[in-house]
Amino acid sequence: MPIARAWQPGKERFPRFRDKTIRRNTARSTQVLLVHAALIALIGLAALGPGSPVRSQTPPGADVIIVGAGISGLSAALEAARGGVDVQFVDVWSVYGGHAVMSGGGVAIIDSDFQRAHGIVDTPELASEDFFSRGEDPDPYWVDYYTQHSRTELGHWLESLGVRWLSLNPQPGNSVRRFHRTDGRGLGLVTPIYREVLRHPNVSFRWNFRVTELLVEQGRVTGVRGEDTRSGEADELRAPRVLLATGGFQSNLEMVRRFWPAHLAEPGELLIGSGLNSVGSGHDLAREVDAGFHRMDRQWNYPWGLPHPQYPGEGRALAARNEVSIWVNGDGRRFVNELADPTVLLAAVVAQSPSAYWAIFDDDDNEGFYVSGSGWDNFQRIREEILDNALLTTQAATLAELAHAIGQDAGRLETTVTRYNTMVDQGRDEDFGRFSSAADLAPLARIDQPPFYAIQFFPMTRKSMGGVRVDRQMRVVREDGTPIPGLYASGELTGFAGVNGSAGLEGTFLGPAILTGRVAGRTLLREVSAARELRQPELKIEVDLPPRALSPTEAASCDGCHRLEALLANPRSGYAHFERVHRVVIAEQQNCGACHQELSPFDASDHVIDGQLQTQNCVHCHLVVE
Repeated sequence: MPIARAWQPGKERFPRFRDKTIRRNTARSTQVLLVHAALIALIGLAALGPGSPVRSQTPPGADVIIVGAGISGLSAALEAARGGVDVQFVDVWSVYGGHAVMSGGGVAIIDSDFQRAHGIVDTPELASEDFFSRGEDPDPYWVDYYTQHSRTELGHWLESLGVRWLSLNPQPGNSVRRFHRTDGRGLGLVTPIYREVLRHPNVSFRWNFRVTELLVEQGRVTGVRGEDTRSGEADELRAPRVLLATGGFQSNLEMVRRFWPAHLAEPGELLIGSGLNSVGSGHDLAREVDAGFHRMDRQWNYPWGLPHPQYPGEGRALAARNEVSIWVNGDGRRFVNELADPTVLLAAVVAQSPSAYWAIFDDDDNEGFYVSGSGWDNFQRIREEILDNALLTTQAATLAELAHAIGQDAGRLETTVTRYNTMVDQGRDEDFGRFSSAADLAPLARIDQPPFYAIQFFPMTRKSMGGVRVDRQMRVVREDGTPIPGLYASGELTGFAGVNGSAGLEGTFLGPAILTGRVAGRTLLREVSAARELRQPELKIEVDLPPRALSPTEAASCDGCHRLEALLANPRSGYAHFERVHRVVIAEQQNCGACHQELSPFDASDHVIDGQLQTQNCVHCHLVVE
């Protein structure tokens, strides 16, 4: 059996043309079937019209349908497919990754090789104490399982796929550094898993398919009913097992507010900071078949919501902050230790009226601005899209001018900043305890170097720590604990199985998403192997494809057939990602070969996009520079 090549971002982390590969099966027809879905999803060259029929793309004899191609679903698929299980993915989106691909990519791992190499002593017992101290009431079984198995089932497994760690970051509630920062952030964590899944000919994808109902026959879930988001045509896909891996509900403000934690004031304005499709769809599907739910009011939301510059007016947010700034409320006064625990910060922010604040800093401190997520490592991008964006950031030569521009009382803001500067000089924050000695100050400094900056932040949604009830095999259960035959769930849909309790240690969201996905995959493998004989698949062989820009004649042929300008003239259902990507192509006047060199030279009988090669092209929009 061919050995998987570790996914290597390369010297520039995600180079556009370095080490690009195409994977081919010894049977060419198998590859064509696999990449045909990617053709429709990623470039939309053969879009179906509203009246076009849609044929079921479920392979004959599929053992399981996985709803959601995020990090948990992909982890489950890889675990099952390696043993010979036939997997059919369906996803409402046209690309892989879900919420995880836009995340910071941090994973909590206990007693990892990376920790050992850095001289950090960590143990399952110490980590368990942190889980219970931080989360108060996490699920004991899953805390024990996670702390005992993260070293092998996360650390070793991810490293074997090519994931690389950059550093170990301190996070609130952790006794030692166990937050593993991924090379490439979320993109660098999800892509190696997805690429390995694509090597398996027994895994198929159907993109742009919204599941609206679970099919049930004689009390057992036997498939899904849904519609193609591009054509609008309904279809049914059948398999004896369905795994729901649809993510949380933090992009559904109605659900967020319905289950808002009782101990927190409900904010007037709340931005959305979760995945685009984290809208509770899996919760609705499970509810219709009498699934139980738990901990629905356990939400992990952030106080750092910055209106997203790429989604103006849509209420979406980036998780961003400048740790050297001070925060002032609507009255121009500081109201909290800006470096306090996120739980303390969120409670303080939502208690303000209005529930927002202004971050104030000066020109010396703007390079301390941090934005979470793939593609935000480059300060030049932060400068262009945020700090120099007048819609988000106000700049002024004096504090009085700054106050006037943001609607604050000039005298009060000047007084607030002057007092802060005096405390910096004295080495003690007498108001909120942000620092108590000169040693605590680094890298804090006076705010006195113009121009002065002000950015308004809001509370934002992020992650669901409660959801569908599952047992220890990730089978969905009813309120009475009995399993629903044929139905499974993993990842954020389950609230990460309750491992966080009431508060997360950070890195304990992506980590459990992967871990519960792998547990679900093993359950599926075990059950399918009991029903039929399984054979390990022959994996696709990796063949290098040298980079090749399309010639002017070839590029003209592409445009003559596909006419991007016309395709982007009006938004079309199911094409959101395609449209966003190809607007960048037009704006930057990119050659088609920058992403699709496998299509050259033109061959009408083999004019299909290769899914493996496409994973190298995410950097064109999600550029990552460490």
